[in-house]
Amino acid sequence: VDASMSAGEYIRRDLPDGREEFENIWTGERWILEKDEDWMGGPYFLRGNHAFSFRDPGLKIELSANAVKNWLGLWMLGKRPVYRDNDYVVRDARTDDALFSAEVIWPCGVGLVVEYKGKLHFTDGVREDLYIGDVEFNEITQVLRVSETEYSLRVGLRVTGCRYFLLDTAMWTATRV
Repeated sequence: VDASMSAGEYIRRDLPDGREEFENIWTGERWILEKDEDWMGGPYFLRGNHAFSFRDPGLKIELSANAVKNWLGLWMLGKRPVYRDNDYVVRDARTDDALFSAEVIWPCGVGLVVEYKGKLHFTDGVREDLYIGDVEFNEITQVLRVSETEYSLRVGLRVTGCRYFLLDTAMWTATRV
């Protein structure tokens, strides 16, 4: 079984029958996605043109045709489905309304780490964006949840060196360590 880390706190496994399993390393929750479903972060998944939740079986959010076309960039930002389009704009996945620009997004359980114009920010979709630091062209950010409210961010490339930040979503701070 092939396994990888996703969104900083989930272990994603390819199952032999073509399905996928996601396990939260903090809560132990597990979800199995069928072949026609795609993960959107946390308990949310895409089936057809709707978002569903494993935690709330009655939830059914209709998504726009553009959101479904951009399914690789489709995530939840809080309880709002969003996607990043080919023009580097993050949009509401129901209405296609532009929310903010982002060259790259890295999702985690409580929001999105966003790279745009050489700056790295964090957003939870509610509070004002939190500036983390500058990034160089082609640097990669990796996110790993390290406590209930904290995430470790590794920014850079292993061959040229990395910088590390501690993102505390309760204190709304990002500290270089």
